[in-house]
Amino acid sequence: MGRFANAARELRYARLVVTDPRNPAYWVQSLFGGRAIASSGVNVTAERAMAIATVYASCRNLGEDVGGLPLPVFEAAPGGRIRAYDHPAWRILNRVANPEMSAMALRETLTGHAALRGTGYANIEWAVAGARAVPAALWPLNPSRVRRVRNGRDGVEIAGLPDGQSAYWYTLPSGEVKVLLPDDVLAVHGFGPNGLEGYSILALAKESFGLAAAAEEFGGTFFGNGAVPGIVLKSPKALSDNAQKNLRASWNGEHQGLDNAQRIAILEEGISVEKIGIPPEDAQFLQTRQFQREEIASWFRMPPSKLQDLSHGTYSNVEQDDLSYVKWTLRAWGLRWDQQLALSRIVEPPFYAEHNLQGALAGDAASRGAFYQSLRAASGITSNQIADLENMPRSDTPGADDVWYPVNMLPSAAFDENGMTLAQRAHAAYELMRGGYEAKSVNKLLGLGNLAHTGTVPGKTTPDPAAGTP
Repeated sequence: MGRFANAARELRYARLVVTDPRNPAYWVQSLFGGRAIASSGVNVTAERAMAIATVYASCRNLGEDVGGLPLPVFEAAPGGRIRAYDHPAWRILNRVANPEMSAMALRETLTGHAALRGTGYANIEWAVAGARAVPAALWPLNPSRVRRVRNGRDGVEIAGLPDGQSAYWYTLPSGEVKVLLPDDVLAVHGFGPNGLEGYSILALAKESFGLAAAAEEFGGTFFGNGAVPGIVLKSPKALSDNAQKNLRASWNGEHQGLDNAQRIAILEEGISVEKIGIPPEDAQFLQTRQFQREEIASWFRMPPSKLQDLSHGTYSNVEQDDLSYVKWTLRAWGLRWDQQLALSRIVEPPFYAEHNLQGALAGDAASRGAFYQSLRAASGITSNQIADLENMPRSDTPGADDVWYPVNMLPSAAFDENGMTLAQRAHAAYELMRGGYEAKSVNKLLGLGNLAHTGTVPGKTTPDPAAGTP
């Protein structure tokens, strides 16, 4: 199966020979730091970024929305397609991804990883069915421990793999490195530099995330300090180190924190209080937090209404936000999944998987009813197809799988060059003949041709002349 020989598949966990010092493995980076310090002074790790509400909500929305969409497997057939419920990938993508994880949990996890780190990875577990290998399970991989390499490039040498062969290094928590072949990895990635992996928003948006985290920490410190800027206690005489320490501890114990914010301060020995720092309104604290929310949302192509930001929302533009989100954000992620599933050979021709966005676009019951009615009137859908879209049981009534045509509608081929149908021409001929016009001339005029008559009408008897007229 796949694009590699069976012998190469035995190298699934090939031995790692060299770690390139210019691009070390995960455990080397962890050992020596590998931090992402923003200009704001915040160390922007994945955990710190996910503590920012906008980042968490964006990754959660993408993960849940993509993971919750139906992902049926189809088999291409003459004149259309049929649902392949018995394909092994159907269960993995729509029911159970592995013995410990549901299909939605797997899909939302990989999409969330891809949204924040650029690429989401899963190890494909294969099983043998007859003479071919079929997917049996998908196991998510920690993207921070995965590195895509190409053997023989940039100092990478993996024993047993051909030169130029791509592979994935996966670093286990113990520090051991496993080598996975592309046939064993599903890699779902976003926009990136080479079409093989996505840009890490965690790295690119370091400054945006850092500023948002810094503003959040500033707010916490500000309110923890009694909702006032920093202060200085001034003494007219020099204080010993011990006296300064005692004074600081006494002041903090009496006045720090919201519970102590309104306590009256009693100062002795000429000590005075002086405020320092910039008040939040002068630092545009709230405006900064709002701007960072909007900026971070743009990194994820997330409309404000999906982040519960309705400051500029109306009924109409929120609805348009939803449509835009489905058309430009969800559709792109769905296509990435569909095509990577084919590329990884989890589904192979004539089979393919395709996300169904219809559910995300569905409106209220009245809107859906009007939509189906218009499709039905246009002869574009059957009763059972409507039932499928509404997740309702199919009908076995005759005609439920037929397309119905309105009796007052005809195809363009039914009309001649004068815009008349055959029935209209026949009726015109009848009226002309009743008016005394010759049948042959009328038929020629209307393009009906000459019709011979036998002189008898089936089902009717001719009266016997000998019997007389009744």
